[in-house]
Amino acid sequence: MSITAECTSCGRRYQAPDTMAGKRVRCKQCGNIFSLPDSPDDEMSDGMQALAELEKSFHSADATSAGEDSPPASGESSEETPPEEEENYSGDFYGRSNVRFRYPFAKEIDLWLPPALIVLSLIWLITQSINANETSIRWLPWLRIGVALFCFSVLIAPLTLALIRYAGRRFKFQMPSNDRRRAYAIYLFAFVMGYALWIAGDGQIPALLLGSFAGVALASAALWLLFRLYPTEIAPTAGFSAIGFFLGLGISIGLVFVGNLVVIQTLLAMKSPDSLPASPFGPHLPWITADQRNALTAGNNPKSPVPSPSNPPRTSPTPAATENRDAVPVRQSSLTPAEVSPVVKSLEIAPLKEAFDQIIYPLTDSGFRAFQHASGSNTIIDLRDAQTWAQRASASFATAPEVSGNRYVLSPDGKFVAHIATFPRLSAQVWSFADRNVAYVLPLSDEKLTDPELVGFVDSQKLIVRWQRPGGYGLDIRDLTSNQRIRLIEVPRYELDATAICVSPKGNLVAIAAAVGNKPSLLIYGLETGKEVPPVVIGSLDPRWPVKPTGMAITADSSKLGIIFEQDGNALLLAYQIDADLAKITQVAERIYPAGSMPTRSSQYSGSSLSWLPDGKSCLLYGQGIFDIATGRRIAELRLNNVQTCRASVPNLVEITAIPDDVRQVISLRLDMDKLASLPR
Repeated sequence: MSITAECTSCGRRYQAPDTMAGKRVRCKQCGNIFSLPDSPDDEMSDGMQALAELEKSFHSADATSAGEDSPPASGESSEETPPEEEENYSGDFYGRSNVRFRYPFAKEIDLWLPPALIVLSLIWLITQSINANETSIRWLPWLRIGVALFCFSVLIAPLTLALIRYAGRRFKFQMPSNDRRRAYAIYLFAFVMGYALWIAGDGQIPALLLGSFAGVALASAALWLLFRLYPTEIAPTAGFSAIGFFLGLGISIGLVFVGNLVVIQTLLAMKSPDSLPASPFGPHLPWITADQRNALTAGNNPKSPVPSPSNPPRTSPTPAATENRDAVPVRQSSLTPAEVSPVVKSLEIAPLKEAFDQIIYPLTDSGFRAFQHASGSNTIIDLRDAQTWAQRASASFATAPEVSGNRYVLSPDGKFVAHIATFPRLSAQVWSFADRNVAYVLPLSDEKLTDPELVGFVDSQKLIVRWQRPGGYGLDIRDLTSNQRIRLIEVPRYELDATAICVSPKGNLVAIAAAVGNKPSLLIYGLETGKEVPPVVIGSLDPRWPVKPTGMAITADSSKLGIIFEQDGNALLLAYQIDADLAKITQVAERIYPAGSMPTRSSQYSGSSLSWLPDGKSCLLYGQGIFDIATGRRIAELRLNNVQTCRASVPNLVEITAIPDDVRQVISLRLDMDKLASLPR
């Protein structure tokens, strides 16, 4: 007796001996697995006929194979032979058949859910990458998208699918049709969710892991639907797939960080640190620092020596500490006021005997400056009078490798300098120049806030600490005497590598430029009361551009705010009127400058590019061009080379750090405000 059977997929007919009744065989034409009738008289039961009509699919892999192209299992013939020659074929070896669920719209979900997940994931990935672009390079987000998709397609997706197939072999169920596409769609969504939370979390690995765990948890539901799992198969299969996913994710993270380091070292070796302004692998990844750029410009090795652990500060530097061999040598310049500008009344070059790396300006108006330079593993802070430039005090601190940036802030009265220390615990240590000791220790521990950074002193007894919080930042105003928090002002997330925050010279206001609801906005808060002025949307700036001003400043009387945005040489200059009672902010000026019409920015310039002049009607851009705010016209120019910083103060003093004759110097310019007022505007 023989049994006649027909493949449920391609319709090819076979004959088999009755001893194979009820067995499951593979079609040699299309690879579909189907069951033989239970008896010679029952070629195809009504149930099998209905099942064939329900599931007309091609199974790309069975539960015992590694994929579509796997060689025939034991008992299968590679040639096209009828089933009667496969007497060693065992249906149990291949596991249960994998057919579509029978709930309403199961066919539609099975057909359209994978492409829908892929399209949704790609849209989400592209949107997040473009919005997170912190540079003016438009192709950079697309490069990052390509890197992300490469890591997922080459590492994460294959490993995840391999573990799903392993679960099928172990628990004896077959793969559905197009299992590769199904697994790719399911876990691409999980990967993009982790990527999106990583961007929102400023590149923190815990944010990436949290998003990935949430994505994998949601993917388990799609895994159940698209891989047609029985209840007993869901948990172990989801567990195996999660192992494959996170194994691929871990390898991808390692490769990305190694690749990022290789690109950094390559650009430094080629002496082209400005070829790429940010990492090509993703936002928030470590990139070339300003110190590395400066060291490369000065001809030094960009790899700075590894600093030693934090030690108690010394009261005065040793002779070796006062000599900075790596800094630009100091000598007198032959500049005269007439050479600089007709509006300059007098010019004074600070008589500094020691070279310095940077100037630490107090956050508010002050008659003191701190000069910072490195000596070996130590950081030297010299306090000087801004009028006579005489040195008032000095302190030496061991450079702590655990503290990013090692930022020091100076109080406006010149009494204290503060920095973050990690030993004996994370805290802000406030050093007293007069007592030659640590005067205050402010513990920095908060369950809801992370990554503290010092903003500066509001006055001699109030210190601002910036924290990261969910969805933004927190400006924590601390009282040194009581060691208590005065208030915490919650602000939106703003760009850290831009001049997106400024404090008024009086220390009563803080302004922030940030994207609020995907709209560029300006926000102002009262530091004394915590009152928030209703935010103003910066309508002149397209939301597709990052909110990264190059300059922002508040006038001495806290009545006006100026802000400038730049992109590819073009500039947008805005001015706002601030009500005395902080009721509202009103835009009073808007000027657009095409590329080539603005002062040239030095590659070594740092800090705000905009400084208000004492008249409150004009501003100084990059320490070079003086512009009238009302008309937008350039009315005067300071002819200085290689300006690094600029700070204007009352009544007519402009303080500029520059290298006019290949010498880093501090130049104090006194402007003739009457002559400036008489110039055409």
